[in-house]
Amino acid sequence: MNRSTSILLTVLALLSGCGGAASTGTVTTAESTEVVASGVPAHLVIGGDSANFGTHSLTTGFMPDPAIVDVVSGGNLDASTANTGGVACAGWVTAQPDVIVNFDEMSGFLRFAFRPNTDGEDATLVINDGQGNWHCNDDASGLNPVIDLADAPPGQYDIWIGSYSASENIAGQLLITELSEVMP
Repeated sequence: MNRSTSILLTVLALLSGCGGAASTGTVTTAESTEVVASGVPAHLVIGGDSANFGTHSLTTGFMPDPAIVDVVSGGNLDASTANTGGVACAGWVTAQPDVIVNFDEMSGFLRFAFRPNTDGEDATLVINDGQGNWHCNDDASGLNPVIDLADAPPGQYDIWIGSYSASENIAGQLLITELSEVMP
């Protein structure tokens, strides 16, 4: 029996109540821990060099402003269970960031926002900034998430666009701007 089949059978046994009192389980691989059942911590990959929709570099005064990245939200990990240093997050995301943005000598105001292609879609944002601080938002602008950083530090920003509903994938754009008047 291969490792994947063994893990699957173990998880199914745990979920069905066989082999002990546990009613939840996790699947652990070399890359991440995935949510198998509610209440099990999700592991979000930070500090890597690969993202679902690319790695981008920006510096103060970037043009065009806003910078726009086409993305699709969603994943199989519950962001509310991730270890985000006590910051409350919501939505369903992938382990790997959707977008990585590297800021060189960044300072001052910086806004991250998600704009869905279809009005009424409900997305979330989860960001680990250049100093390792977590920022999360759901519904700052209607159903659209917005995260404002007054003094954005330089470094790598790992960004996840989540779907509020587990089975939903929302096409749209991640907006990155230094202009406070830009909203989704």
